Amino acid sequence: RLYPGALLVVDETLLENNPTLLAVDRAPMTYSIDLPGLASSDSFLQVEDLSNSSVRGAVNDLLAKWHQDYGQVNNVPARMQYEKITAHSMEQLKVKFGSDFEKTGNSLDIDFNSVHSGEKQIQIVNFKQIYYTVSVDAVKNPGDVFQDTVTVEDLKQRGISAERPLVYISSVA
Repeated sequence: RLYPGALLVVDETLLENNPTLLAVDRAPMTYSIDLPGLASSDSFLQVEDLSNSSVRGAVNDLLAKWHQDYGQVNNVPARMQYEKITAHSMEQLKVKFGSDFEKTGNSLDIDFNSVHSGEKQIQIVNFKQIYYTVSVDAVKNPGDVFQDTVTVEDLKQRGISAERPLVYISSVA
């Protein structure tokens, strides 16, 4: 459900890795993808009606264009990131990997009592393999993300305020 250009409410749900998505009429946005060999004119397109499905469709169109015109001669070198950490507590892992890690950590059945007593050492590895990144162009003014029909009152009715502002996702890898 998260996609480049998505508007999220900054509140406790965002901190808990369960963000609240704001659905309002959106202004068109320009998306780009970083694939090797892609001519600059083929690397971006404008999405008129922003939603998860329309952005996904646009990304699929960009990928199809790359596969058709460039994929035979250009391989996608994956960017790899590897990180390991010695686990001392669930709180430490939640800070490092996000509060949602507790769900994963519970299924790993990590025995922190054995760690604290020195009987065991636990290593957690975070490995990412990124093939491409999809980005949305930055807007000049915050209000430029909305259609002209969206008013400040509309946002207030949806709970947006100085205490619960909005952010948008600029890129997804």
